[in-house]
Amino acid sequence: MQVLSGRVIVVSLLVCLAISVAGGLAYALLGDRVVAHGIGTGLLIVGIIVLWMALLGATEPREGWASRKRAAGRRSVAARVAADRELEGVSSLSLAVWGVVVGGSLVGLSLIAFYLA
Repeated sequence: MQVLSGRVIVVSLLVCLAISVAGGLAYALLGDRVVAHGIGTGLLIVGIIVLWMALLGATEPREGWASRKRAAGRRSVAARVAADRELEGVSSLSLAVWGVVVGGSLVGLSLIAFYLA
């Protein structure tokens, strides 16, 4: 699996867009907001979460963030995927680039949605 392949990035963007739009529409309808404002909020939240998770997984050390006394070997899901030897093409750098591309795109789209609101 190549994280930076076009297919993976497009599928990731489409899934994140669907989640963002669904959550944003629910927020707009339940909170009596403008639809563009709700979608922008959903895009911003999901974009920040994607960016945060990918960058955290890319920078996490192989032994994890937890102290050795409490829970040696506890790592995040993203760090476990990046450290897995069977998955070629998933490195810390590719995970960070994927997060910036997908998360940054969602944050950029949220700014456009906020401008339209």
